[in-house]
Amino acid sequence: MRRVTLALTVLMLAGCAPTEDGLESQAQFACDDFAAGYGAAQTTQARVDLADEVNRWASDSRVDGIRDDAAGLARTADGADTAWQLSADTFAQTCMDAGWPDS
Repeated sequence: MRRVTLALTVLMLAGCAPTEDGLESQAQFACDDFAAGYGAAQTTQARVDLADEVNRWASDSRVDGIRDDAAGLARTADGADTAWQLSADTFAQTCMDAGWPDS
């Protein structure tokens, strides 16, 4: 959890505005929403709400992994903390691997 929290903090401070050369807007918005809401998603309902918000964008994404890993967030949002954390780590890494937020 510390690794993702630190990574997301750094990414949020770096700025998340989409650029013409970067990620498609759906992936950009999914990653932005995840970063903005992750810290506050401490309850099951907050996790479910965040996963729903991320999936609204990610479901239309063409970026490798964004769609699948966002679906993983949704599957684990109301489950055990460890499952949610693993999904959150995976989604955050997928965003970073895709060039977010510098995209």
